[in-house]
Amino acid sequence: MQERNVKIGILRQYREIINAEFDLAPFKPKKDQCILCTAYPLASTEDKIKLKDRFDKHIFNKIAARVLKDADKEAAIDDKSVCAACFNLLKVLVTPQSSVSSFYYKS
Repeated sequence: MQERNVKIGILRQYREIINAEFDLAPFKPKKDQCILCTAYPLASTEDKIKLKDRFDKHIFNKIAARVLKDADKEAAIDDKSVCAACFNLLKVLVTPQSSVSSFYYKS
């Protein structure tokens, strides 16, 4: 077997080169986002106009849900007979998901 003279880098060197010289990093979303929250900022001007009412209503509902959740949490903290449990059902739901309508409907 012929020996190759290949210089092997270490992880520290890799990170140093990628972060310092190229300023590259994988995209890490800050939190789970729904399709509408992801699509609206990336939409064209025409599409934003079409989505604006729907997006504004969505944000209003999101804020209202958060206010109600916080009120329930405070009630649970103040009154020990109250229990507040919050679940992200999209993560817990174990049913198959698809955006293709034929997936859901039997013809």
